[in-house]
Amino acid sequence: MEMFIALSRSEYVKNKVSHAISVSGNVDLAVSRAKRPEMKYLFRKKFKERNTDDFESWLQARNPVNNASLLPKSLKVLLVYGLEDNK
Repeated sequence: MEMFIALSRSEYVKNKVSHAISVSGNVDLAVSRAKRPEMKYLFRKKFKERNTDDFESWLQARNPVNNASLLPKSLKVLLVYGLEDNK
């Protein structure tokens, strides 16, 4: 998740990085929260460390899916992830 945030917000990173690999679970935080209720607690814990009052806006701003349009069009991304790790 942090990689996508850096790649979407930092002009320095956008200009230096041409390839990225993401090895993780689902990259859509809304889907992760719905399918894995325990993630809601992790997200809430991280949210409480910030100085903001709106959890949903904070989560939307950090969701890689919502920031995909901010990634450089030339960026090549390899996504390696699993959705059914508990089965």
